[in-house]
Amino acid sequence: MESRQEIEMYFASLDEAIGKQSELKDSKVQTYVYGGGALIGHQMEHRKSTQDIDVVFLNVPDSANPDQMTQALFKAVRSVAKKHRLAWEWFNDSANAVNDFRDMMPQPELEPWFEGNHLQVLLLSKRCLLGMKLMAGRRKDDQDIEVLLEDLQIETREQAQALVDQFIPDRQRQEIDKLSRTLDELF
Repeated sequence: MESRQEIEMYFASLDEAIGKQSELKDSKVQTYVYGGGALIGHQMEHRKSTQDIDVVFLNVPDSANPDQMTQALFKAVRSVAKKHRLAWEWFNDSANAVNDFRDMMPQPELEPWFEGNHLQVLLLSKRCLLGMKLMAGRRKDDQDIEVLLEDLQIETREQAQALVDQFIPDRQRQEIDKLSRTLDELF
């Protein structure tokens, strides 16, 4: 997936597919996007593509604890994958990662992205994305971190720490994830 417009086309297709599921047709699935899909959603020029759209469901149980609504949702997701020749996991709630993510960032800052009749997609803010990527401390996120730091005009270790503290205040979690080491390498 290489552009915001392409992803929005898949969201529109998913919105339509959700409307065809009897368990979901009278509801609106609410979710937010994080990771590479969110960077594309923010139109960050350095991010050219993503393999999948990482999501957190706000009003449907995730795939770790599926109910009939979750099963119907993923049936709709698979129908979109088939229609557009996407990987089955194109709209991915990576259950274990999502539960960890919810614990790590219980009050995310969200922005509107897509609004359909049966699907609302929100976007994790750039500030939250940066906090998440700093906590992950992965080499593959280095370019994303550099671009987000510049875009958000964060120039000091103290500013970066304050941003992480705002969204991920658990100092023990910061220690476990070796945030200090990541910040040492950056500043």
